[in-house]
Amino acid sequence: MGARAVVNVNCLTDRERFTSAPVFHTFDGETTATRSSRRSANWMPAMILR
Repeated sequence: MGARAVVNVNCLTDRERFTSAPVFHTFDGETTATRSSRRSANWMPAMILR
C-alpha cells in the first residue's frame, strides 16, 4: 500500500467552502486489518516531497 494522508480543512485558504458539520467517530477496538482497510478506502494518496 502506498502512503496515505488526511488534510485538516482548517489549514486551507478556502476552508469556508467546507460547510458540512464534522462527523465524530470512535475507533475503539478496531483491529490493525480493519484500520488499514478503512484508511485505504477513505484517505487520499499522499505525495512525499523531498
